[in-house]
Amino acid sequence: MYHCAQSTERQHAPSKKAPPPKKRDKMQMDTFTCHGWLHITLSELDNVAYVKIDHRDDHIPYVPIDIPDDVKELINNNPKWTPTQVWHNLPY
Repeated sequence: MYHCAQSTERQHAPSKKAPPPKKRDKMQMDTFTCHGWLHITLSELDNVAYVKIDHRDDHIPYVPIDIPDDVKELINNNPKWTPTQVWHNLPY
């Protein structure tokens, strides 16, 4: 079984990021009561896969929150920089 990444039913409470000294809440994506599930059932006796999709709310699409490639490159090229130095040298 797989669930919609934005399903309210499957979200965990926000947690603190480590390590100390600055612990902050992690960003959390918008969630919805979409009941989004994908069920796949395979049979050992048959060459058939049974697939059931349930998604009851047409909510906004999931947007990846990955670090952009140019920022990854900046960090990789400057491994001794502090987060503040990275922040001040972002191309935006």
